[in-house]
Amino acid sequence: MEIDSLKMFKVVSEYLNITQAASVLDISQPALSRRIKQLENHFGAMLLHRRGSSIELTSQGAQLLHMSQRILDDYETMAEALISHNDEVEGRVIIGAPAPILRWLSESLLPSIVEQYPDLNLDLRTVSPLQQTSMSDCDLLITPRPLEDASLIGHKLSDFSSYFCATNEYLERYGEPQCPTELSQHRCINYYPDCNQSLRWHWQWRSGESGTTKLNPFIIADSADIAAQWMRRGLGITLVPKSQMRYQSKQGSFEVLFEGRCVQKQQLHLMYRSCNSMTARFKVIVDRIIEFIGKDDHI
Repeated sequence: MEIDSLKMFKVVSEYLNITQAASVLDISQPALSRRIKQLENHFGAMLLHRRGSSIELTSQGAQLLHMSQRILDDYETMAEALISHNDEVEGRVIIGAPAPILRWLSESLLPSIVEQYPDLNLDLRTVSPLQQTSMSDCDLLITPRPLEDASLIGHKLSDFSSYFCATNEYLERYGEPQCPTELSQHRCINYYPDCNQSLRWHWQWRSGESGTTKLNPFIIADSADIAAQWMRRGLGITLVPKSQMRYQSKQGSFEVLFEGRCVQKQQLHLMYRSCNSMTARFKVIVDRIIEFIGKDDHI
């Protein structure tokens, strides 16, 4: 049994709704359900009566909630005491992220952290979409998709937008799409690890209208940089994340389609192991990343 499981059970007990509790905890509903099931298996008792999306505590669940509160209070007291005596920000932290995200953070955030904490060593590792299904050797992982691993802590960092882009050379040769449904008739360059997902682009207008266009991409890559490189050569249309627009425009000129009023919406998540959350070096980096990406207006 882990402390995190008791914390999750407490939130579920407060909301009596798995969907709402999962949203508050910033994890998926299946992952939260698995953690509760693990608690029930550990104690050999049913803790919740489930009625659709609504739930109520069993007598054993109510007893666990009452007794676990003291455990959680003692744990927080212990954690504060230990951290106060272990506040040296030093040692190595392995950060994994897609190459464009690491490049962006290396230009804007990470240098200021290592300048402030000279004994902190960063190990930066580019992670392809195909590698974003597990933590691997990373201490922290920044990914568009939260990992379905109940042993991890996850934070939704931000929503982010990607623009549909092409060069003037391509548009003069093949014409400019006037709406996202016309993308199915164009030479599209996509990047995504899932073959099924790579055949579709989701889009949303500023007005709120949204939809999905089925593609027939002639290039599929596991790197946004590679996709943008092909686009800049006038060979097709691709998606460029808002945070990468400045960098990609320095590499070559291109146009934003639909006047920038139609984009693809995605999310960024930060994942890390619960056992790492106590150390000062992890807390510093996690807090700074959450603060920086959460308030950045270029994402």
